Amino acid sequence: MMRCRLPSLLLLAPLMATGAALLHTGPAAAEDTGVCSLVTREEAGELLGAKVVKTTKKMSAANGAQECTYKTKKAQKEFKDRNLKISLELTVQPVTDELRSRLQNIPFDDGSRVQEIGDEAYVTKFDQVIAISGGIAVAAKLQNYRGASSKFRSVSDGAVKAALPRLGQLTPPTSA
Repeated sequence: MMRCRLPSLLLLAPLMATGAALLHTGPAAAEDTGVCSLVTREEAGELLGAKVVKTTKKMSAANGAQECTYKTKKAQKEFKDRNLKISLELTVQPVTDELRSRLQNIPFDDGSRVQEIGDEAYVTKFDQVIAISGGIAVAAKLQNYRGASSKFRSVSDGAVKAALPRLGQLTPPTSA
């Protein structure tokens, strides 16, 4: 009888350890307050028109920016040879004098001010949407896509609009 129990206990111990590890990491993942929590993978996938298979985070010590890139496996014909997949970049950072200066240098003759997003919002000539809410700036842009600028704009708008109401759950970025 001991002989039968020992192998089953040897199999059970790693399973219990794995289960305990999953229980330990489960709540931390659910409580994620990073930049990637501002737009869900599903929301990003809907905006991009393809399933998001990976997210990556970057942080800048220089200006306190946090960036999340939502990556798909989908590549347009023009970008396949360079293995560039369609993705969405979402950046959150404190509003600094440098950022304020860059925003003021966006030409206004092309309709770069966007209404009804955040306290103030802008769109660059490359269809990156930047919105300011309080002292935080949220920017979004579609990457590795060639096509109508309306697609760039709708993806960027959608990501910023999804992120803004969730800024309160974000651990605030700080400038260095």
